[in-house]
Amino acid sequence: REAAAFLQDTTLELDVKLGMLGISFMQEQPEPSELLFLAVDLVDVRYVLNSSTDTEKLRLSIADVQLDCQLFSRGEGSSSMTSTRRAVILCKHEGQDNREFLDVFYQREAISTQDLIFSALEVSLSAVEVVFDEGWFEPFMVAL
Repeated sequence: REAAAFLQDTTLELDVKLGMLGISFMQEQPEPSELLFLAVDLVDVRYVLNSSTDTEKLRLSIADVQLDCQLFSRGEGSSSMTSTRRAVILCKHEGQDNREFLDVFYQREAISTQDLIFSALEVSLSAVEVVFDEGWFEPFMVAL
């Protein structure tokens, strides 16, 4: 009974902060090489589970993101100065405001049930620049 009473008043808090996270997408054939590189700056995740109020909260914020095509024929990686294809294919638009690239918050109640009941859900996404062409997409799909 003491253990059950303890679990009823339990609060779990998880706070993760990453200065920078980089993920490489590689292809193995015909020879190992990097296709895409995703760089994410200032990742902040906060999760709170409160069993006494039967609620959970999650906030995820990402300050900046950039996805680079690492193929040799792209802008910065190209030996040809006439390349018109940019290496950066997704990035946060450098605008007037200093908002995060992505900010997500949700609060869920009645977590002891299987129902998804959100008492609050907020998503904020800043302006994004995306370059989508076959120059990076086709090699990426072939590698998958």
